[in-house]
Amino acid sequence: MVLDVNVYAYDYTGYGLSTNSGRPTVRDCLADIEAAFQHLTNVIGIKEKDVILYGQSLGTGPTLHLARKHPAVRAVVLHSGIMSGLRVIRPFLKDSYWFDIFPNVDIIRECKSPIFVIHGMQDEEIDILHGRQLYAKSAQKIAPWWVDGGGHNDIEFQTRGLYFQKLKNFLNEVGGGEKKESSGTMTPKRENEKVVIQDQVLPIDRKS
Repeated sequence: MVLDVNVYAYDYTGYGLSTNSGRPTVRDCLADIEAAFQHLTNVIGIKEKDVILYGQSLGTGPTLHLARKHPAVRAVVLHSGIMSGLRVIRPFLKDSYWFDIFPNVDIIRECKSPIFVIHGMQDEEIDILHGRQLYAKSAQKIAPWWVDGGGHNDIEFQTRGLYFQKLKNFLNEVGGGEKKESSGTMTPKRENEKVVIQDQVLPIDRKS
């Protein structure tokens, strides 16, 4: 194993393998991550302190929403995250508007868990300014990883070895456990196991 953690993965309504026929909305995305978290903690029995939230791109919105509501979670990873929906096209906005979605740059300071920001320096979809602002606003900072040459969707592939090493260092820093990967089906938790709840399947080989 490379990271030695369990991975609980899910898809949002209207994305990926979701069987919900609805269209992706903010309301549905927040309901989806809440349902995943409740299943993980209430049904499977994972303690909140043993959960690490991992959100990527638009998924950083629901991830921070959940982190703010559940301050006991062990840590948070924001991969290619957004400051807010509107700031994707207007990155230099100083104030948030009522109609904006996922105002991460405003709510991140309310998250009590350590936050690890990953962002590609050549990201042409979500400028690295987003990552830098999220890091600057974080209340509990972990040293960020600004990925030289990294784009929006290629960091975990183009810098695969370093990607795993950075995550491993992060897990060690926040006290990450050492167990197996999963995609949602897990055996009952043993003491001190850690679970990464991810809004899409981590690119980890089954033999990693």
